[in-house]
Amino acid sequence: MVSFAKFAVFASCVASGLAASPFFTRQGTYEEVLVAMKAVGGQVGTLHAAIQGFPSPGTLPAGLQIHMNATALVKGLDIWTTTTSTLGQFDASQCREQLDIVKTFRPEIEGSLTGIVEKKAAIAALPIGGIVNLIKQDLGLLNAATEKFGNTIITACPADMQDEPKETQAKITEAFKVAIDAYNA
Repeated sequence: MVSFAKFAVFASCVASGLAASPFFTRQGTYEEVLVAMKAVGGQVGTLHAAIQGFPSPGTLPAGLQIHMNATALVKGLDIWTTTTSTLGQFDASQCREQLDIVKTFRPEIEGSLTGIVEKKAAIAALPIGGIVNLIKQDLGLLNAATEKFGNTIITACPADMQDEPKETQAKITEAFKVAIDAYNA
């Protein structure tokens, strides 16, 4: 009983310390949001290149590279989403800048999703089982992170500028649906 009480006090102190930490309550800056968005663009490009470069027949290192790049992109999307959420709403020029960056890498997102479907047979033929399930899991995580990213950019933009990100999100959501359905088949 004494050890439980000590643990409870310790846990309470840690929780209080974390809640008061500037790391958890600090407001992001627009410059941090911009850097994070550019990083997402780079990560999308890296994942796209890994998918397009996946050979037929496939190789295990190339399959694992796709997984590692997908994991990095999920983290990048989460960083952008978290930083943007602490910032609040963009002004019109900031929104335009963010949307223009998304426009530059949107074709790579759609190409990556089409490409991963096209490469499914080569991925499934790898000698180590489970890579298809790993890619399927990555698609689910990327879809969730991308949805949060889309919702955040929509709410961060002024109301009169939200149609464009809504349309982009709908098209990317549909592309994810096709890819996820292919890996569920």
